[in-house]
Amino acid sequence: MLCGVGAAQGAGRLTLRQLREEIQRSYEFGDYDRTIELLEELDRHSPDQADTAYSLACCYAMTGQQNEAIRWLRRSADLGFARYRLVSATDNLERIRGLPGYTQAVARIEANAKESLVRFKATAPPPDPVVILPPHYDASQPVALIVSLHGYGATAPPVAEVWQQAAADVGAIVIAPRAVHKVPNVGYEWGELEEAEFLVFRAIDHVRAKHAIDSKRVVLTGFSQGAYVSMELGLRHPKLFCGIIPVCGGAIPDAALLAQGESLPRFFFMAGDRDGALHDMQRVTSLLEKQGAKARIVVHANTAHRFPQDSARATRDALAFILATD
Repeated sequence: MLCGVGAAQGAGRLTLRQLREEIQRSYEFGDYDRTIELLEELDRHSPDQADTAYSLACCYAMTGQQNEAIRWLRRSADLGFARYRLVSATDNLERIRGLPGYTQAVARIEANAKESLVRFKATAPPPDPVVILPPHYDASQPVALIVSLHGYGATAPPVAEVWQQAAADVGAIVIAPRAVHKVPNVGYEWGELEEAEFLVFRAIDHVRAKHAIDSKRVVLTGFSQGAYVSMELGLRHPKLFCGIIPVCGGAIPDAALLAQGESLPRFFFMAGDRDGALHDMQRVTSLLEKQGAKARIVVHANTAHRFPQDSARATRDALAFILATD
């Protein structure tokens, strides 16, 4: 996928929406020459968009036009492109890695990312997670904590409520942190992983300050984009969570699995048999098992990219696996 394209006020014979759709369509068809033509049209109508410049760098690199690829990558860095993790992981720029100018451009992008994160932390609103206490909660007794992350374009309350009954059965608190990047006409998205990490850990700290939490029974779960974030954070901080429950989440880099050794938490994956994320989740489950982690995947029949219809039973089963003492 391209990272996205910048905004324009209309683009010749195509409207902005049509132009963006045509860019994505030509890219997915592998017609990179046509994608370049459309992206440059967008750049003419809306110059100084870092995302557009980065997308052009990727397309020029994939067509073997190395000098142009380096030029546009530098331009994206100069315009403030800050998605350093994306640049480091993508295969789209493989043909220009190591060429003069590449290292300097990526270093600038990394610096942009660090500066962007500092600004984000300074301006993010105070933590306000959804919090659901279990019945008969005793504030003097530490309890398990279920941290549930919503998906792209969604909001926090539904992903807290879907875990409410299963959490109540084990006497756990449920919290749902709130992402802060607005998605037009819908909900919110998590942004860069480091931003999501800041919001999630800040929400956990916020709840710890008010309630007694059993640090050995903190479970991280998420749906869709939230599932991706939960997987990444579980691998980054394996000692902070006893288990990770990704629901309908996309892939994570294989290298991340290899870095943690045998210290991984338990993983319980949920996916529908009609979900495009299923293959990635099966692959990651297999990799985790090879690492010696306790990992399980449950595939729900006749289910697409959503929670299973019997979500109460599915969430109970997931928590039973994660909180088991064997």
